[in-house]
Amino acid sequence: MIHEDLGSMIGSSRSTVTRLLKELENEGAIIRKGKTIVVVD
Repeated sequence: MIHEDLGSMIGSSRSTVTRLLKELENEGAIIRKGKTIVVVD
């Protein structure tokens, strides 16, 4: 799923999705591996 699709699903823009995913990754809440996003428990 691309950021634009995810943004459309949640009513947000692609750029907001990209920024928030990067923030979550920096905080250690998620791990991005290619096209896969893993939520860290």
